[in-house]
Amino acid sequence: METQLFGNVDEPAVVVVSTWDPLLPAARGFLRQVVEYARAHGRNAVAVVLDPAPQRYLRGAANWAVYTSFHARVPYLLAEGLDGVLRVDFQQDDLTLGVYDLLDAVRTRIVIAEIWMRPRQTFGPDARGSAMAIAIYAKKHKIAWKRPATPDTRVLATTVQQHLLRGEIAAAQAIVGFPPIWSRPESEDFEVSWRPGHYVVTPGVPGDSGVDSVGYSDRIAVELREDADGLSYVRWPAREIEQLTVLSGPGDAALHAETLPRYAEHSVASMATE
Repeated sequence: METQLFGNVDEPAVVVVSTWDPLLPAARGFLRQVVEYARAHGRNAVAVVLDPAPQRYLRGAANWAVYTSFHARVPYLLAEGLDGVLRVDFQQDDLTLGVYDLLDAVRTRIVIAEIWMRPRQTFGPDARGSAMAIAIYAKKHKIAWKRPATPDTRVLATTVQQHLLRGEIAAAQAIVGFPPIWSRPESEDFEVSWRPGHYVVTPGVPGDSGVDSVGYSDRIAVELREDADGLSYVRWPAREIEQLTVLSGPGDAALHAETLPRYAEHSVASMATE
């Protein structure tokens, strides 16, 4: 498992592990709780992100809708007060590994003081990722292990994914609290397992002037097309654009149908040079 650390972690850390996508309000509240505790005890607070999500391999890529690309997710995580975000590059072969391998990989980057887990959270379907395995590992390495009472977000997260699979951006955003964001891929095509069709997007992220006060010239329509394997791809508008915020999709009914033609008329080339 390869890892990347974003942020500044110079003290033993309180660590929480998840995909953190979608980053729901309850999850953000949990992160703030971790940060407050870590500060009070002279620790750093670190969110470990499994990316891609293990569920992508278990359920199939076409059935796992990502809300926000990893690099767009990092600023949102750090905005909750975290000292660091540690990405674990999770590959399909890693499904055969256990929590020992995961935490060993994390410990190559940071010193773990405590591990916090949400209710019923495990790291795999068998004994290698069970609560017992985590407790044994924690005791062996003198790491505190806690499972505080926090809201169960699984139903809401599934609901958000269902909205994305239907192209219902407005409904998904109403739950998450901010719109989906795509980060520029290495290739020309961006893979996103949502409903095929046209989406209205704008460069930048929420908080940028280009999103808060957009004009029609700041928005375009991009088409999501499905391949033979059931995966959907969109051609990235221009290499100069680092991120796209998704504003509406084919499942947003009247609003999308009314505004789509205006944005589809705008030139991709001119948007990239504005």
